[in-house]
Amino acid sequence: MQILLASKVSGPEFDVWVPALQQALPEHSIVTEVTAENCADIEVAIVYQPLKNTLSALPNLRFFHTLSAGINGILEDSSIPTEIPFARLADPAMADTMAETALMLTLMAHRNALGYIQQQHNSVWQALPQTPAADVTVSILGLGNMGIKTAKLIAGIGYPTLGWSRRQKTLDTINCLSGNDGLLEILHQSDIVINLLPLTTETEGLFNKETFEKMKSTATFINLARGGHVVEEDLLSALNEGTLKHAMLDVFNVEPLPADHAFWHHAKVTILPHIAAITDPKTASAVVAQNITAFLRGDPVAHIVDRSREY
Repeated sequence: MQILLASKVSGPEFDVWVPALQQALPEHSIVTEVTAENCADIEVAIVYQPLKNTLSALPNLRFFHTLSAGINGILEDSSIPTEIPFARLADPAMADTMAETALMLTLMAHRNALGYIQQQHNSVWQALPQTPAADVTVSILGLGNMGIKTAKLIAGIGYPTLGWSRRQKTLDTINCLSGNDGLLEILHQSDIVINLLPLTTETEGLFNKETFEKMKSTATFINLARGGHVVEEDLLSALNEGTLKHAMLDVFNVEPLPADHAFWHHAKVTILPHIAAITDPKTASAVVAQNITAFLRGDPVAHIVDRSREY
């Protein structure tokens, strides 16, 4: 069977996907173009930011799989037939990487790493306050694969850890809350807030003026999910007015972040270039191959997207 790898992205960084997927799916042929000769034969596709109308040109397409955890571009593409089931990428290796990044930033915020960096620039030798981890409450918003892995890693080194999700969950060592009242409670209690929520109609712009005002003025906000979760003007105002202590951001409304954006040189903002959990072709291809094989066998497929929930 021919399996289409559909993407508008090109270049050396993306070219590694063809051999990786081919190795993971040796009984099939990975193709990167739709032609008059093969369009009717393609029943399965693998997609990453596909060009509009690519999937609609496949009359016998039965299933497709994304190469990213985020699916907003897919849901917003009206050319993709909504009756075709698809799965999103949920690679355990990505969850490990995301958890490591979240822990790194948590430690930086907790142990005043940014303050010491600034002191070095100013040739200042001075000890800053050192608060025990047991006195620093960290919250994880979003308890999917990445959120659970992150919460367990952070709780494992002694931070009181809270978790929030749309639907109530139960996790060992994690105090899990849900609903609007649970979110309000988390924001009031947390010293560090880490966003790992999916971007949906419900969560878009969730972090705005009202939300920041509910957080501690000494809190650090870490966004590792999607730029669309944050009203950037409101975040800047919260930082400038002292409503919020610091923001650590890996994702933005416009990427790459424009060179003239206020975040770049803001003393209370730490920027990462969307690298919190870079997809590894080898491990991700194995996950995709397992799901495609399950679909073709008629077995249950993991992480099928529920369009009504937007994830």
